[in-house]
Amino acid sequence: MKILFLPRWYPSKNDPMLGLFIKRHVEVASDFAEVFVLVVVAGHRHFETEILKEGKMITHYYYYPTVKTPFLFINKMISQLCWIYYLAKGLLKIKRKHGRVDLIHVNILTRLGVIAWIIRQLWGIPYIVTEHWSRYINGSFKGIVRSWLTRLVVHGAVKISTVTVNLWESMQCYGLTNPNYMQLSNVVDTRLFKPSMIGCEPSTELNTTLDRQYKDQQCYNPQRFIHVSCFEDRSKNISGLLRALVNLSKVTTNFECLLVGEGLDLEVLKLYAERLGLHSPQVQFTGLLEGKKLVEAYCSASFMVLFSNYENMPVVIGEAFACGLPVIATRTGGIAEYMTEWNGQLINVGEEVALSSSISHFLYHANEFDRQRIRNYAEKYFGTDTVEKQLKELYNLHLITNFAL
Repeated sequence: MKILFLPRWYPSKNDPMLGLFIKRHVEVASDFAEVFVLVVVAGHRHFETEILKEGKMITHYYYYPTVKTPFLFINKMISQLCWIYYLAKGLLKIKRKHGRVDLIHVNILTRLGVIAWIIRQLWGIPYIVTEHWSRYINGSFKGIVRSWLTRLVVHGAVKISTVTVNLWESMQCYGLTNPNYMQLSNVVDTRLFKPSMIGCEPSTELNTTLDRQYKDQQCYNPQRFIHVSCFEDRSKNISGLLRALVNLSKVTTNFECLLVGEGLDLEVLKLYAERLGLHSPQVQFTGLLEGKKLVEAYCSASFMVLFSNYENMPVVIGEAFACGLPVIATRTGGIAEYMTEWNGQLINVGEEVALSSSISHFLYHANEFDRQRIRNYAEKYFGTDTVEKQLKELYNLHLITNFAL
């Protein structure tokens, strides 16, 4: 079976973290199917093409620079034409090199869904859609033409999937309906993300990076917790988390908050933390951590904190669970579908006092959670075997054949 993925978000040279959760789905699918990915990326320094083979995945990248003229409308029009040109070029190249695909898997609407809909009308290749975007939750899904096109795409898909039921229900409020819906979980590599075998102590390298000016102070033994995100403050509300830490510091200074990641608002948030009087070791910006270094950061912490204004279901919650960490998160999007009293705590969006109180409680009681039970939960709902079964059901050949034109 040959599957072509058309993702709106996907890791690239411009942003190695964007859409990483989609790439994880692609990796799982490549275990039982021939998988091709077509990625068109704007905003690069120059025109560039690249074919990358990773295991059984073959990814075709097309990069093009952003056009800058005094006229915004012209810039957008040229950018759209470049996107269409390179997408068409990539589709033709994949067909020429690899033959006709059996199925198209669109990740994130709407433009790529329209392309898949056109391909189905012309050549009878069915498509499915997996939606991740929280715009249906926060009310940013607007526009008469966009709404009409999105309904057209959703109605014409063989199947629709989302990572949470909440997101699907939010989509239906906009008339985006399809009788063939299923939930597709985020995937976490539980072989990589797992509790430390040495009592959740970070490596010497990580400790040196985070604590070099404090490692000689024998009396300093803070409780550490972690926040991992893309540092986009509008949705992640890291500024609110920082203000909550100011409140917390009035009660106790015996804590460390690791802020892991990079993104649009990272430097602004660093300056904001300084203005609030938050300094290392209480607040530590680690920058981007990946692979084993990210796992070490998780395992050096007692629990995770997310304070999002709006969210679907961030994959970092699954990663934290896989490492045995309980999670404090806001009651938004589909997060509540995966939270129980034995794997964390939910608070209302924007309630900074409640967040301070929850963190204060966890500082002294996080060790009471059953970390193996939390780990088992992650394996059950986010493990590779679970997601592989879900993908195989999503790609049910009998259903696809029935829907093909």
